[in-house]
Amino acid sequence: MPAPSGNPRRSLLDRPGGALLIVAFIFGTGYMIGAIIAKLHPRTPDSTAATRPASSNPSTDATPLAIGDRIDLHMADQQAPASEKITTMTIDPQGSIRIPLIGSLKASGMTPGQVEQAIARAYRSANLVPGMEVKVTRSK
Repeated sequence: MPAPSGNPRRSLLDRPGGALLIVAFIFGTGYMIGAIIAKLHPRTPDSTAATRPASSNPSTDATPLAIGDRIDLHMADQQAPASEKITTMTIDPQGSIRIPLIGSLKASGMTPGQVEQAIARAYRSANLVPGMEVKVTRSK
């Protein structure tokens, strides 16, 4: 039956707040579908990343790092080819270094190998990069 001539039918987009209602509906539907998929296929922790050493070639330097020491930090995600990044940094007066996405990490008093393990553990526990390969060497 046609609409009365005095009150023409308007689409949902022509009504106030109609576009917002459509966006909310699409977002809600996507959220529900994502929740259903998550229930059907739960994530399992990457057991190989947890057992993998922090570095395939751990540092053999047994001398503890000290405030003012310069180090080269080599980091690479084992899942992403050509992702290695080398950063030269100095241990600050508080004995810490700044690690991308992690923040400050105590480094003085630790050997380069211990710092490698601490950085890899921090990325794993923050669930950022489970397969982070880390190498710490003294700068020359």
